[in-house]
Amino acid sequence: MSDRRWRGHEGSAGSMGYDGCVEGGGRFAAEQGEQSVDTGHMQRKVDSAAGAREEVRRVLGDFYGARADGGPAARTTVGDALLVTSELVTNAIRHGGGLLGFEARVSEGELVLHITDASPEEPATPATAHPGRPGGFGWALVRRLCRGVVVRRHPDGGGKTITARLAL
Repeated sequence: MSDRRWRGHEGSAGSMGYDGCVEGGGRFAAEQGEQSVDTGHMQRKVDSAAGAREEVRRVLGDFYGARADGGPAARTTVGDALLVTSELVTNAIRHGGGLLGFEARVSEGELVLHITDASPEEPATPATAHPGRPGGFGWALVRRLCRGVVVRRHPDGGGKTITARLAL
């Protein structure tokens, strides 16, 4: 199974960098020994972008608690998280053969999203923009807004899981 990792770089307008390709397991963060915030809620089944956004709102609301009104920075973070969630889930539904799994949690000061779809193909970014033609910019946007993005192909060729991490 191969992983592709992208990481945001400090500095110039949030440009993104490619960290390379590594071999590794396809386990979720909790299975890898990371600490998670126990929000007291079970993950809900998600089958749409709207449902995924609602789950992210709930997870972030539990995390921020009384800090939810934390001013422009918190509102921007929540807005970015909802945009990334919407892009990844919509792409799984439209281009990935369907959404097979979704998980959102807070771990070590980050929102961690896991989106699983049926396609082993990596998300594509068009080489050039087509004025007047919508679409094609979601993957670049996700990579720009996230602290890190990993694409894990499932070993049986039956899809992939994208893990996206956003700083809180």
